[in-house]
Amino acid sequence: MKKFILFSRESSSMVSTWTDTIYCSILKNKSLTLRLNKYSEGRSGWLPSIRNIKTPQDFINKFREIDWIDDLELEDVLPCLQENHPLFAILIEKELILENLEDDIERDIQRKINPIIQNADMSLPSGIANKRILIIKVRDYIKEILLNTGNAPKGNHYIEGRDVYFK
Repeated sequence: MKKFILFSRESSSMVSTWTDTIYCSILKNKSLTLRLNKYSEGRSGWLPSIRNIKTPQDFINKFREIDWIDDLELEDVLPCLQENHPLFAILIEKELILENLEDDIERDIQRKINPIIQNADMSLPSGIANKRILIIKVRDYIKEILLNTGNAPKGNHYIEGRDVYFK
């Protein structure tokens, strides 16, 4: 299990100062849990955990339900998520782009690709730009196979100089 601070911000009003913090845990089953904390004047308050986040769309939906931190946007947490769980962060970014797509067919294809990438075994290169390039190439590869055969790739494939195993 991996734990890290996903977001932290100090805020104040005319009468008090407080810190809002979101802790993230990546569990052994690869699901995420978010714990929300508000700390003020030596007191700490915890909100109920947000559990069982398994897909990028789950993360987006559950994150948008957080309403106790003013002006909190997904873009505020993506850099930390990219550092601590890069593949998941990239897939969230792609889901956000998909929300803006108008072509229903393309959206359906892209939504089928995300779980395939999530369940694939591959070693990611260093550097966020290199990771993004690899994920784009893997997405394109899967899309081509889906469109040509109607089935997801299975087994070991060689993409951009890397072995990618599709379960």
